[in-house]
Parts: sequence; C-alpha cells; structure tokens
Amino acid sequence: MKLAEKIGFLFIFVIIGLGVWFSHANLEAYQSWYAGPHGLLEWLTLASILSCIIASLYRASILAPFRKTSFLIGLYSSAAILLLFGALEGSRRWGLVDDFLPGWSVATLFFLYLVVLPLCYLKFLKTRKRVDDWAIPLPRIYHIWFYVLLLIAHWSTSANEFRPEQLQFGACWLFFMVLMEPLNRVVFSRTTIER
Repeated sequence: MKLAEKIGFLFIFVIIGLGVWFSHANLEAYQSWYAGPHGLLEWLTLASILSCIIASLYRASILAPFRKTSFLIGLYSSAAILLLFGALEGSRRWGLVDDFLPGWSVATLFFLYLVVLPLCYLKFLKTRKRVDDWAIPLPRIYHIWFYVLLLIAHWSTSANEFRPEQLQFGACWLFFMVLMEPLNRVVFSRTTIER
C-alpha cells in the first residue's frame, strides 16, 4: 500500500471515528454540524464525488491516444454517471428531490461491485477482458476489508436518522481510493503502454 493510500485511509477513519464518538458523546453535534444538513459529511461526500469525476476525466485525457474507444467511453461514462449521482445527491441534500434509490438497492449494487465482480474478473477471462476494455476499476482485497470496517463503524454509531450519511461518506471515498489504485491498475497506467 502506497503512502498516499495510507494517508487517505487515515483521513477516512479519523472522520468516521469522530462520527462514532460524537454519536455517543454529543448527539447534538453529530446531528448538526457533523452529519446534519449542510454539515461536514455532506460537503466531504460531494468532494469525493467531484474528485472521482476529475480523476476519470484526467485519465481519459492522458490515455486517449493510446487506448481503445471502448476504454475512453468507459471513463467518460463513469464521469457522467458520477456527475449525475453528484447532482442528484446535492439536490436531495438541499431538499429539491426525494431519495432516488432505496438503501437496500445501493447496498446490493455495492456488494456486487466489491465482491462478485472482482471474483468473476479473477476467474473468467471474458469478464477480465470486458472489465479492462471498458475501464472499470476493481477493488483490491484491502478495499473490501475496509468496507467491512465501515459497516462495523456504521453499526457502532448510535442509531439516528443521519447514520446512513456517515456510511455514504465512507463508501464514496472508498470508491475514490479504488479508482486511484484498482486491482487492474495496469490498464490505467501509462507505463504499460507500448509507444
């Protein structure tokens, strides 16, 4: 694990740990400036989505001369989906729209992405080719363990209406970490390109 990753995980755990502590020691602070509307978690979650969009567009720009059209379409599609998600999430937080996806559906999709897709990638050659051709970043084993720790922190947090915001913050930053150092990092690297 690189130093930047260690710093990133430390940042996420400090914020999550702060939330767990506040939820038990100072619920008012947790529900106001930490996890409440327009609180710390809200802004940091939107920052993670913006970071993912910028990273996808940057990769597309530097790899455009060297990769297939499908690869670039995958990167631009990721940026577009993240932009849509960020816009909907921002609108939801400002009270312009209601929740657009139930929590169980998001959890199911995240499980498929974190566990099922990487297993298929490692086992089936066709899946590996499609994933690499369409620039889908896959989590490493420590990313999966990190999500398990996020779930533990989620259930350790005092139950209240804002607890899901904490899990969403961690999951969004986890996706950014996966994007930066995916299991299939080699296909996103300029050093592997034949010039």
